[in-house]
Amino acid sequence: MDEAIYLGTRVLALSGRPGRVVLDRPSNLPYGDHPRTDPLFAGLREELTEVVRQAASLSGGNGR
Repeated sequence: MDEAIYLGTRVLALSGRPGRVVLDRPSNLPYGDHPRTDPLFAGLREELTEVVRQAASLSGGNGR
């Protein structure tokens, strides 16, 4: 998840079958030595984690 946020310009999260986009966010993080300490990174990671957890609970999965 961290790599998707750090390296991508856009982050998508998909639901279980049938795969549907449940989150589509730009990743407008500034490039630098320690972007994971940026509050924007932390906020996007928290949002993505919550969306994945919700999707897993709806599909009966474990969120992995």
